[in-house]
Amino acid sequence: MTSDWYHADYHDIAKSVVSLPAPLTQPYSNNNLINGRMPFDWADANITTFNRTCTRNSEYSVFKFTKGKTFRLRLMNIGSQGMQRFTIDGMKMMVITQDFVPVVPCETDVVTLGIDQRSDVLVTATGDSTDAIWMRSDVSALCAVSTQGHAKAAIYYEKANTAVLPKSAATVYDDSFCGNVPLNVTTPLFPMDPPTAPATTITLDIKFAANATGNRLWFVNNQTFRADFEHPILLLEHGGNTSYAKAPERMTYNVGSNSSVRII
Repeated sequence: MTSDWYHADYHDIAKSVVSLPAPLTQPYSNNNLINGRMPFDWADANITTFNRTCTRNSEYSVFKFTKGKTFRLRLMNIGSQGMQRFTIDGMKMMVITQDFVPVVPCETDVVTLGIDQRSDVLVTATGDSTDAIWMRSDVSALCAVSTQGHAKAAIYYEKANTAVLPKSAATVYDDSFCGNVPLNVTTPLFPMDPPTAPATTITLDIKFAANATGNRLWFVNNQTFRADFEHPILLLEHGGNTSYAKAPERMTYNVGSNSSVRII
């Protein structure tokens, strides 16, 4: 699991983004994590600003490799805004699934993960049994903002000295684009044959803009979603109550009994 991390409270961050006056920039994450861990250097940060205590000598996440064996890594970006570039020093990875979809295996030295994106890769431990190397995940400097966006985790082979941190060199990769890997690279292993003319096409125009009060919100087709936590949509639907469909702020689309729907 890779994730950007903020030391400030979530509600304070959200309020700063949507409240007035409008912020000059989006909030910068303070750290980046692999499996929930990554040391943070407080030397350049004011701890009292975040009302947090400092724990010295925090640990890295640790993984074990055995020479000659192949490992399957399931990668997930569970962060809030940081696009991640995942690498393992000096190693190639074979991508076998993209967002739960099996793909024709393709080799790469960096895996790009957008928010909530997932990928399964195979890695063969070709190093020496005493090796120690870094696993890394970087918040893309082009596509997101972070004051410390470089996460590391230690990989130790079976005979490595676990008391010493790895000294391997980072992989050089291309950080010149924001978006998915080209679709012709991740070809589905079991291609589907969707109809060329779907029964229904829905176009969703998504934007982050100001409402009538000047506060900035997310809009889909010029409408913001408003949840009613006392009457959630799925519970209403399960009970046969479709009254929610009449409320624009519930953002529902009726596609009837159509066999296929294209969403743009």
